[in-house]
Amino acid sequence: MKVDYCLILSAGLGTRMGKIGKVLPKPLWPIFERSILELQYLWAKKMGCKKIFVNTHHLHSTIDDFLKQKKNLDIEIIHEEILLDTGGALYNLKRKMNLKKGTILVIAGDQFYFFERSIWNNALEKVKRSHGVLFGLTVNGWEDSYNELCLKDMTLKKIENYSKNAHRKRAYVTYSGLSLINLEMLDDNVGPSPFFKSVANYSEKDILVLIPENQEYWDFGSSERYYKSIKKLFEHFMLRKKSEFLNFSLENMVIDFSKVSKKLESYGDFERAFLFNFGKVAHYDFFALMNTDLGKSFSNIKGPGLYYRDIFDQVADKLQ
Repeated sequence: MKVDYCLILSAGLGTRMGKIGKVLPKPLWPIFERSILELQYLWAKKMGCKKIFVNTHHLHSTIDDFLKQKKNLDIEIIHEEILLDTGGALYNLKRKMNLKKGTILVIAGDQFYFFERSIWNNALEKVKRSHGVLFGLTVNGWEDSYNELCLKDMTLKKIENYSKNAHRKRAYVTYSGLSLINLEMLDDNVGPSPFFKSVANYSEKDILVLIPENQEYWDFGSSERYYKSIKKLFEHFMLRKKSEFLNFSLENMVIDFSKVSKKLESYGDFERAFLFNFGKVAHYDFFALMNTDLGKSFSNIKGPGLYYRDIFDQVADKLQ
């Protein structure tokens, strides 16, 4: 089944992406030979989305220039002069593009979620008779610190903020950042508005939550999570582990086999053990650095981290 529209949320300030996030918008961060934005576009197309939009704000001209170069990406930009939040972005898109009917897929601009196709088809049917359908994600409170979706009969009734006392010893369901919204039931609004206080206001609307049984979730939403996910993807590739994201990546030529050094467990033209060189990103070299012994060329760098232009961001040791 087809989805009429898709909005890839890309207007954030990149505050969780460290010093690099101040100069390189998160959607353009590389996953080896592709950007996050490219892969989200390809994933949306795979899921049957006909028309794809991206909202921009922070470093918007960099994203504009990138998309002008990528002629194969049929993405329409909706620029926001002020940050509108997720709810405001959807209202703004509906108003600007005069969208009246159909379904819109909303994707958080820093994650990939793979699950069984039956859940997707079920959601497409249910959203026709509801304001929206959210895709839930099961997380462990001792590893993550996401807010909890409190449900009754698969309907959202409350959102409980994460707390160590309430969540650290159990598994629970959170919002994955992926949802389907019914445009016919989406009211009109102007200005900034949070998603759960407007579009998915569960106190006033029927918001359904479907929880896949087979979940594979990849989070690139902070510099540390980006580092961890890149490392994990490369490990899956090297060890030939079963992974939906790896399969998707290989289908879309994310990894250039000629740049892989199995001996050094490195990637790219600058070969050194545990170092990934993704080459030119927005006209500058981007490195993901994986060890401390990088030689005289990187004498100012201590510990694992990320390098872009002349900026180095160290990542937490716990991710090693």
